[in-house]
Amino acid sequence: VKDHFNEPLGRYETYYIVEAYEDANTWMGFKEDCDLEEFEQKCYESNNMVPIENWKDYIANWKSNVGDLYLIPPGTAHGHGGNQMVLEMDTSPSIAGTEYSFFQYDFARKSWDDDKKTMTGKPLKMHLEHAFDNEHWRREAYVASKLRARAEITKWTKEYWLDQFSSLPEMPFDVKRIYFDERAEYSSFGKFLQIVTLTVGHHVTIRSKSNPELKTNIERLQCVAIPAGFGDYEILSDDGSFCTCVIFHMKKG
Repeated sequence: VKDHFNEPLGRYETYYIVEAYEDANTWMGFKEDCDLEEFEQKCYESNNMVPIENWKDYIANWKSNVGDLYLIPPGTAHGHGGNQMVLEMDTSPSIAGTEYSFFQYDFARKSWDDDKKTMTGKPLKMHLEHAFDNEHWRREAYVASKLRARAEITKWTKEYWLDQFSSLPEMPFDVKRIYFDERAEYSSFGKFLQIVTLTVGHHVTIRSKSNPELKTNIERLQCVAIPAGFGDYEILSDDGSFCTCVIFHMKKG
């Protein structure tokens, strides 16, 4: 991305599973015994115009549950398997013009036709050269040990507790969760811009401890940006229901 598009930072993603239903799953990495060169050749032959009927012989599948976190560093083949709601946290700073996802295969499915307002357009063009130049060919064992993040309790009180997911040195951000019935405390520590998302609960108020008039409210599945200079703050469950907030921030403040 830096060499070809003059961007300062690549695309580092995570999938946090907010809701999971029957058969919830994510595709990530390659099966241990598959022929990687064969898969690459099939992608070039298909060019997303002809279906690769046996694509499942190559891509590893993982069953999901609520609270799972998948780490997706650049060069990791992945796809949202379905039957789940994903909170995606990544280093794409906007929704247009700054994303660099390089597609290898998209099932040769029809795309959106803006004139007909139907899914009858040509299949999407792939980015095969960039995709395979960037591909790290991570297999199941690597995904299981490195990319299926585990959470560890880092603080526990009678009011709330905090955990943090495992990471990799190349991942530039951390993901944490804070759980509480009525009230919790956290801080921007004067240097971390934080994105806080309410994933469990109904409605919370987030307010500064030193200046309580500085506050905001979010409902479930909404998020808010907490400025780095906000300092110590508290999160209040407005109706007293149990809440979980997912907190995402860069490792370097």
